[in-house]
Amino acid sequence: HDLHTLLSQIVEYFSLRMPHLGNRINIHLISKIEGKKVLLDPELFKWTLENLIKNCVDAMSQKGGSIILTATEKSPWIYIHIRDEGKGIPRGQWKHIFDPGVTTKTRGWGLGLSLAKRIIEEYHNGHIKVIQSTVGEGTTIEIKLPAISIAAKREKL
Repeated sequence: HDLHTLLSQIVEYFSLRMPHLGNRINIHLISKIEGKKVLLDPELFKWTLENLIKNCVDAMSQKGGSIILTATEKSPWIYIHIRDEGKGIPRGQWKHIFDPGVTTKTRGWGLGLSLAKRIIEEYHNGHIKVIQSTVGEGTTIEIKLPAISIAAKREKL
């Protein structure tokens, strides 16, 4: 699947649904992967990104700000960074946020990020992790997916 197109669709979907009054939240995509293909299940991947974006919105609900998705390639990987300007996560919790049952919210079961991790790592042979977070300033989560190489494309033909 063309990952740039999929990311563009997700950002467009959310930009129409973001709070635009009071604590305004904007969402942006910076992509340098136009035309790049990735082997993925588009519905599972969309669910994963939607979950991450909704977490960003929750983290920013008190002050607003921007959510920025960036997509770049450094062969053999494609990197997607999801950055918010929300509450942030203390360093000691970075690895634990992907554990089942871990949540900082008053509602929910704490399963969203554990399912996101499973979808990225087990179904898409990728990786997901917190790469930066400052309490009171925001968080960046990285998704790393294998890009389809020209040799792999030829094997499939």
